[in-house]
Amino acid sequence: MLELPTLVPFPRTTTACSSEHALRMARHKQAAQISALSNSPVDSRQQRLLRIVYDTLTIYPPKSWQNIMAIRLARTPEQIRNWFSNTRQKNRGDALKNHIEVGQERIRLRPSALALSEAWSDEVFEQIFLACSYLVTRTRSQR
Repeated sequence: MLELPTLVPFPRTTTACSSEHALRMARHKQAAQISALSNSPVDSRQQRLLRIVYDTLTIYPPKSWQNIMAIRLARTPEQIRNWFSNTRQKNRGDALKNHIEVGQERIRLRPSALALSEAWSDEVFEQIFLACSYLVTRTRSQR
């Protein structure tokens, strides 16, 4: 399992919240423009990154996080949603009871994710996802 970095939360302001909403909308637009074959399987790098999110962070990523993953993995948001849904079906009984409030959303996080950071946001998720992507790519290139 990859060792994930511990992040220090940054204070939120009203301006940060409104700019976060604008950023979410921009990401949603960008993710909606991704075209990929609907039946194309994920490659090993994409599979590993999705599995890291599933195993260490959450089995129910919010739509904003799904959009981030879709953009970074060049998949459609629907493909990301389907991957998580199918994986949850394969691993029934893997329910999460921990919730954390992020803005106006309730996000179900694993205890390991709560240990990484108490202040979760789209930016924190994206930083962790990019760090994992770097580590997975580096690990693959060293083989």
